[in-house]
Amino acid sequence: MDVKIKRSGGTVRRNGSINSTRHNVTRASTAPAQSGFTLIEAIITLAIVFILTGSLSGPLRGLLASNRVSAQVNRLIGSLAYTRSAAITHHQHAVICKSTDGRHCIRTGGWHQGWIIFLDGNHNRRRDSAERLLRTQAALAPGYTLRYRGFGSAHYLVYRPSGVTLTNGSFVFCPPDHPTLARSIIVYKSGRARVSQTRAGGGRLRCP
Repeated sequence: MDVKIKRSGGTVRRNGSINSTRHNVTRASTAPAQSGFTLIEAIITLAIVFILTGSLSGPLRGLLASNRVSAQVNRLIGSLAYTRSAAITHHQHAVICKSTDGRHCIRTGGWHQGWIIFLDGNHNRRRDSAERLLRTQAALAPGYTLRYRGFGSAHYLVYRPSGVTLTNGSFVFCPPDHPTLARSIIVYKSGRARVSQTRAGGGRLRCP
């Protein structure tokens, strides 16, 4: 005999089959409760941001300026090392000189205008059209100054096939608005160069 057993949600026969099922389930809402800043919390947050920004702006500006100076100085150091290496590799005089057009040497202004490196086959310290141009450097960023003083010309340096320059001299690099970050690039007769925070004799660097 079929026995009908009543259960909540439907009628079940003894054999386990369900005649009809009615589910009346009310699901709880799963949407998260909305929350936000109150006016007072927003004001406090903004105040903290302004305080932190004001306290860090000075050191951050100094750090950025120092990184820019290092990049510019390393550019010149790399050019000097490359000129020396080119003279040794090609067994010729290699010259680095000031240039504004990326092709010819100039005799006016500072080195911040840019420079070129070339092989000087006739040893006249000027790049002739037939002489091989090895590398060019565009002008530095506005406000930066770079000048050179040494025994000989202030407009170029000559590296001999042995890698020596036979002259001593110093570049002085000055960034805008940060005179304390000025650097000196000291070039020795051996052709090697180093970076210093003072002049070759230990004196203070002066920026224009």
